[in-house]
Amino acid sequence: MSIFHGNDRQQRLKLLYGFSLGIATCSLFSGLFAQSSLAQITPTTNWGIENTRLNVAGSVNGQPALLIEGGAARGSNLFHSFQQLNVSAGELVYFSNPAGISTIFSRIIGGQPSNILGTIGVNGLANLFLLNPQGIIFGPDAQLDIRGAFTATTANTIQFGNQGEFTIAPSSAPTLLTISPSSLNFAANQGAVINQAPNLQNLNRGSIALLGSQVNMDGGGLTVPGGRVSLSGIKGNGAIALQLLANQLQIISTTGTPADVFLGNGAKIDVRSDDAGSVDIQSNNLTMQGDGTSILAGIAPNSGTAQSLSGPVNILAAGNLRLDDRAVIDHSVLAGGVGNTGSTVVNAQKIIFENLGHINTELLGVGRLGEIQLTSRENILFQGGSSEGGIRFLPAINQAFERSGIFRRIGVNGNGTIGSTTINGSNISLLNGGGIGHQINGIGEIRSTFVNATGAIQLDQSGTADTARSNISLQITENGQGLIDDVIVNGRSLNIENGSEFVSALFGKGSTGGFQITLQDDFVLNGFKPRPPRTRVSTVNTILQDSGEGTIGDVSISANNIFIRDGGSIPASSIGLGNGGNITLIAKDQITIEGVNSPGFRSRIAATVTKQSFPDAGTFGRGEGKAGNISITGNRVSVLDGAFINASISDTVGQAGQVTIDAAEFLRVAGTGRSVSIGFSNGRIQITPITVKSLISAETGGNTQAVGGSIQINTPNLIVEQDGLIDTSTISQGKGGNIAINSPNILIASGGQVRTSTTDTGEAGKIEINSSGRLRVTGKSAQQLRELELLNSGILARTTTNSSGGGGSIVINANQVIADNEGLISVSSDGDGVAGQLNLNAKELQLRDQGQLLAETRGNTGGNILLNLSDVLLLRRGGGISTSAGTAQLGGDGGRIDIRTPFIVSVPGENSDIAANAFSGAGGQVNINALNLFGIVPKTRFELEQLLQVSDPSRLDPNLLTSNDITAISQTSPTLSGDVRISQLDVDPTQAAARLPDDLLDRSNLINQNLCRIAQGSQFILTGRGGLPSSPTVRQMTPRATWEDIRLRAPTVITKGPQLAQATRNNQAPPIEAQSWYRSFDGKIHLITQIQQAQPRWRMAMSCNQTPINSG
Repeated sequence: MSIFHGNDRQQRLKLLYGFSLGIATCSLFSGLFAQSSLAQITPTTNWGIENTRLNVAGSVNGQPALLIEGGAARGSNLFHSFQQLNVSAGELVYFSNPAGISTIFSRIIGGQPSNILGTIGVNGLANLFLLNPQGIIFGPDAQLDIRGAFTATTANTIQFGNQGEFTIAPSSAPTLLTISPSSLNFAANQGAVINQAPNLQNLNRGSIALLGSQVNMDGGGLTVPGGRVSLSGIKGNGAIALQLLANQLQIISTTGTPADVFLGNGAKIDVRSDDAGSVDIQSNNLTMQGDGTSILAGIAPNSGTAQSLSGPVNILAAGNLRLDDRAVIDHSVLAGGVGNTGSTVVNAQKIIFENLGHINTELLGVGRLGEIQLTSRENILFQGGSSEGGIRFLPAINQAFERSGIFRRIGVNGNGTIGSTTINGSNISLLNGGGIGHQINGIGEIRSTFVNATGAIQLDQSGTADTARSNISLQITENGQGLIDDVIVNGRSLNIENGSEFVSALFGKGSTGGFQITLQDDFVLNGFKPRPPRTRVSTVNTILQDSGEGTIGDVSISANNIFIRDGGSIPASSIGLGNGGNITLIAKDQITIEGVNSPGFRSRIAATVTKQSFPDAGTFGRGEGKAGNISITGNRVSVLDGAFINASISDTVGQAGQVTIDAAEFLRVAGTGRSVSIGFSNGRIQITPITVKSLISAETGGNTQAVGGSIQINTPNLIVEQDGLIDTSTISQGKGGNIAINSPNILIASGGQVRTSTTDTGEAGKIEINSSGRLRVTGKSAQQLRELELLNSGILARTTTNSSGGGGSIVINANQVIADNEGLISVSSDGDGVAGQLNLNAKELQLRDQGQLLAETRGNTGGNILLNLSDVLLLRRGGGISTSAGTAQLGGDGGRIDIRTPFIVSVPGENSDIAANAFSGAGGQVNINALNLFGIVPKTRFELEQLLQVSDPSRLDPNLLTSNDITAISQTSPTLSGDVRISQLDVDPTQAAARLPDDLLDRSNLINQNLCRIAQGSQFILTGRGGLPSSPTVRQMTPRATWEDIRLRAPTVITKGPQLAQATRNNQAPPIEAQSWYRSFDGKIHLITQIQQAQPRWRMAMSCNQTPINSG
């Protein structure tokens, strides 16, 4: 208002308000206002002596002002009525506050909106209501001077409980309305409340309420330190229930269709102070848009006490809440502040934070931050981030965060606690930079984060923009000290894709939480996002960094199916001082870990402790602690195409973790993938493709004496194939870990391996396998792997070249064991150490087609092999057993072989050997306790010299013969040969015989006499079941008890080395008659011949019971 001084100004004001003036028009949505140099206020005139009066000669605080006086007083309430009420720019208009009046009610009934372009206030402490159904507009220069509650509303009536209402109808003065208002009632076609003023204030801890059919804060600001701001309204018919408490108005509830609320272009609501201060928004759609648009609550800088408590921020939207283009809701304790903040509660149909829109709570002083609760009846979307790289937690409001989402932190000088964060929705999506972040830079604790979805949860980085990663993160920085609780996720499904992540990182001291994920359907971790200089891999990651001291949380995932693909990873690692986290995967159906992505990152689950820091950082960590454990439980578990599971420790003191896998149906480890090795040479990047294996490992490495971790697998069916690997190796001074497998059916094929090995001074670990069915090791890799390991399928507890540790041990308890097609079961030493121990207990052992049991060494003492078989040992086509020493023509004594079995069966001429030889050391010992041996005989060193016709020790090798041999010789010295001991198995051969019927059949009707004419007196006596029925009344034998001629397959020459003797077949020779028989593991009876002539040697030994045969 233009202020006129002296009598001239007062006269002009009297003239002005003596006439009815035209009302300036206004567009409610364009924000264009009619400009006037004078206030345009016209009271109604139908209340008689209670009419509103204007005092143009008034003053407030020494400034000339227009005073609004008169009105109808009812108790502590005062009522005014206007045709129009407008305040021009620069003008001061105040309502007089008579004694005893606590609330002033003003209605504008002229059918035009009110334009407040100057200052409107109350000359006292009373509350003020402005009621104009056509709209109320605060222009850019508008100001409030009110110490009570201020309410601007487009309602039609104000209800006073049962006393009545104050309405816009041009009625007489109001009746007895002495109580506080109870509600605002709205009708159709009402106007909006618009605020373009950046600094509407209430500085007396009062309240400002804008309640219209729309509420539009287009660049406007509401500042009520320690007070209350309420934004709401009804579109159409409805009501807002109220409660007026002293100088603050509180919204209780709304009925009808809520109004839309908009904050944009830097609009700001600020209730921060030393205490109290709350925000209440009840709307249809709430939109906050634009850089600087903000809701600010909490403890102001350098203020507050330990008892200070700011009020809540409550948002209830029947429609959608949208925070866009850097808009922020901030509820913090600012620098130097002391106190506590209330909760931040959001409830909406949909919640959308995009383009860096976010909720921020920071503890920069001392105190406690309240909980955050977001609840959406439909979907929640956090989308969009900047391209600046890591999370930026900034103390200054209105500076851009990197992500859309929720961020909570304790600042460098902060000390205290941050409450929990809960997000509830149908579908929850964090896309292209959307995130939920928690950080401690100072000292304190951050409580748990809960993400609950009735539908799908998705983190995706598939957008083309180069933005920050979509993530859920927990972080204690190098300066930080404290505790961050777990993130707990519940939903129908969870997809983490294209470089998105869950990450928990400890750089300082304390403990960062882990991730507990429970899903009804699928968990999918998939893909990567190229972003030079590094590639972002989708991950669930917990890491204790090189500067960190403390503990990191565990990862627990429970779902129907779990898929980790295309380089996705779940690492729990420590390169600082502390233990790594545990990883637990539980699936009702299948768990699949597969693939290597194009940059060469393998899908993996890893629990590691190491001193090796990130390669591009050029630093090394401290890495002291125990690696976490990995537990995997599912119906079907597959590790495929270059993926791996690893629990390891490297270059440090500690212990590798354990890997436990329980698969109700099967575990399959198979396949290779393509990786890329990147190195630097003369400024150029060299990319070399290599082949990698699917892997389950618990290993030690580097300069450490730690024991390797263990792996335990429980499954009905275990399949390790196509170069798949289960490994507890050590590449350090520590001992390799143990592997325990419990499975009725085990297949290790096509280069698959179960391995514990050492490449350093440590010993290989122990492998224990229990199988009630069949264990088969078969075949070799189809690819030439560029790794220092055997290509054969195998069960290996061995040492590698250049190592000095000893071989490990293998214990196998099974019904049937088969090693064929070059399959290996080995405790050998390819380094300088001794070989290990192999114990095998089974009903039947078959070594076929160069399948081997080995406990050999290059130049040290051979290992021990102990076989305890209840049925038979079958050696075919180069199958063999060896504990030989000095395979590299070095020293070392041969090992020991102990075999206890009813039968050892081999087909002549197939080069299937049992050997405990040495090159320059002493021969070992072979102890056989059996009922009978077929097709294999012992040989002395002298006999080998005669058969091979050589004197060169390097050529004195039974492998060069095609015969099946048992040897324990020293190739260099005849005086150092070992012993072969063959003794009678202590078994009663009649204990399982069936009683024969009295009426034996005439055996002449069963035996063709001509078959025995070469050997006179030959006969076949039927003694019981297993062949033809013992009586004509007995049913024919089952398909498992049949005759089989094992000579149907033509003899094959097996080449283990250069052969001096070849097996030949004379087609003209007469058939050789059966000399004996044996029953195989499946009950079949086999007639066999015996052409070896050395039989009298070991038969004599059998009759002498444990009499040694000198192999020299």
